[in-house]
Amino acid sequence: MSLPQQDAKFVQNVELAVRFGRVLIATEVDYIEPVLVNLLRRDFQMQGARLSVLVGDKMLDVADSFRLFFWPSFVPSLPLRLRLQ
Repeated sequence: MSLPQQDAKFVQNVELAVRFGRVLIATEVDYIEPVLVNLLRRDFQMQGARLSVLVGDKMLDVADSFRLFFWPSFVPSLPLRLRLQ
């Protein structure tokens, strides 16, 4: 799933991706949302046999297949060398 970071339901979609093991591509990223810090630092906790992480104010189980990718808001379409020729 691809979703702009400025989307009103961005945090809700991150929570669902973490719990259900989805791949989430955060687009138009200008800065890191504070709710993502624990995920990026991999501050996971073992609760019994489950791996959990605090996202915002919710403790979520982390699915093994969860992946998070960032796509910045500015990406040059062509390498500089090609644009100058």
